Amino acid sequence: MILSAIATGRLRAGDKLPPERELSTIFGISRASLRDALKMLSGMGAVRIRRSDGVFVSGHDDRVALSEKPENAVLVQRGSTAELFELREVLETQAAGWAAMRASDAQIVQMQTLHAKLERKAKSGKLSSTEARALDGELHRAIARSTSNRVLVQVMDTLRDLLTQSRNHTTDVPGRMAMSVDEIGRVITAIRDRDPVRAQQAMFSHLKMGEQANMLSAARLVGNGETED
Repeated sequence: MILSAIATGRLRAGDKLPPERELSTIFGISRASLRDALKMLSGMGAVRIRRSDGVFVSGHDDRVALSEKPENAVLVQRGSTAELFELREVLETQAAGWAAMRASDAQIVQMQTLHAKLERKAKSGKLSSTEARALDGELHRAIARSTSNRVLVQVMDTLRDLLTQSRNHTTDVPGRMAMSVDEIGRVITAIRDRDPVRAQQAMFSHLKMGEQANMLSAARLVGNGETED
């Protein structure tokens, strides 16, 4: 809920969160669980914990890349891949709607250019899983940037990095790559048409299909006697 408040702008950079006692009452959790959650948010770079002053929403200059914060590995251990996908569904679905309302014409052209490149390479049969994930990441990042919400961009980047660390195999399922290209294309078309409802629906469907593909891939690995670590 704190992440959602940051992403939607209800909490802005520099805002101080309420005291622990109040937050634990609001969320209906123990103070110990709340502290764990705040540590996770701090590890993601979403908040800063000042022992003497309290907890504050991070400003842009306070955030560092995931690779520079090794404590974020704890998030992969504590939060399952399914939970990470679930959070992406909340944030990126909202982001798609905002993009349809806020994206500039130039930003939409950039999305279309990236998608055309992804589609062209996929049809040529020369698109590796690694390159597909990289191009897909660029597209999702372009959509996030077009919302003009810098906190949202940072949080979404972190979630994508965490999914990579936790072995996201969505593009390894046969036929999934072509489906993914088509799905994200529908998101961009809705953004171009300035239709936030359709953009959200298309993004939610895209992420849900990706989650299901990842589960299928993970099941296949287990069935083949492989591990994911």
